[in-house]
Amino acid sequence: MKGRESGVPDLFSVRLAHNLALFGDTETNSAKERVYNMIPLTSELENREHKFLEVQRLLDPYEFSLGGNWDYEQGTFDRYLDKEHMVWLRIPFQVTAGNIDSETSDNNAMIRIGRPFILKHIYNDGIDREAQPRLLGGLIDQFQEPIDKDAEVETKWVDKGQMLLHDVETTFTRH
Repeated sequence: MKGRESGVPDLFSVRLAHNLALFGDTETNSAKERVYNMIPLTSELENREHKFLEVQRLLDPYEFSLGGNWDYEQGTFDRYLDKEHMVWLRIPFQVTAGNIDSETSDNNAMIRIGRPFILKHIYNDGIDREAQPRLLGGLIDQFQEPIDKDAEVETKWVDKGQMLLHDVETTFTRH
């Protein structure tokens, strides 16, 4: 549960451990009416190492994108599950060698895939009335903070995410 080299637990590991302690195995939870927050999914992909660009290529047909808060040591591939883009299947990864750069196809990174999970963010509709002007250039920050970053995830989204993840695993097995 430690961060890559810093010895400090990374936020994903802390949240995952917390949710596993609360909810245990997702199979037992799927029978309930609702499950909560970040839902970890068991996957054949977990702990597998691949070239970053190969993973990106294999996930592209499923409309996964590189999550916005990636850095040179870790990141996520994200795929929306609903038309409002509030429920997401997220596949985290750690860089084990090389570097990733979303701006070039020259990436040489090797990544280790983490445990996929589903999460739900609820956002306000419309304009963010509390947007703050930025210091440089007078730009307005148009991106809203979620109303609820840890909204309840209904069982139907867990089922849909597991089906999509199964399709992705099948694609990885063929290559």
